[in-house]
Amino acid sequence: MKKAIMLFTLLFSAVVTTAKAQSVPGTDIFVADLSVQNGQLKLGELKNITSRKGYDNQPYFVDDNQSLLYTSEIGEQTDILRYNLKTQEIENLSNSPENEYSPTPMENGTEYSVIYAVDGKQELWAYQLNGEQRRPLYSGEALIGYHAWVDDKQVLVTVLEGKGMNLQTFESEKSN
Repeated sequence: MKKAIMLFTLLFSAVVTTAKAQSVPGTDIFVADLSVQNGQLKLGELKNITSRKGYDNQPYFVDDNQSLLYTSEIGEQTDILRYNLKTQEIENLSNSPENEYSPTPMENGTEYSVIYAVDGKQELWAYQLNGEQRRPLYSGEALIGYHAWVDDKQVLVTVLEGKGMNLQTFESEKSN
């Protein structure tokens, strides 16, 4: 079905300074409607979806085009939250005592991958979008930073080494 106006969601992540010194700076995530009118891009009103003190960052849209995942600092650790663009509801998907970062939807459409940080390690794990189960995809000596899926089995990762990062490709150990 052809539409006269294409509507996209535009995402902004902005750093917000906080008076209290923190290990991670306070950040917020903004969304806005983006449309094309007469060949010109039109940006709708910006809406802060994480208007609170603390770290909210690393957003990623889910393929359902109705929600986005992001990392949120809750107390002393980080969890993965889902924001529903239609209902404006926020749901904590990981809700764990460990730190999770960089939520990235996987090609199977039912899971997302995260950097799972515990005991000085940073591993790659898969979590179900319904929040019920999680499983390791890559665990080893490498400290994984950011990641992006090449296909349903290969993942491109930054590996933290010394004062820098190296780009590597891993075959996930247990992909669906």
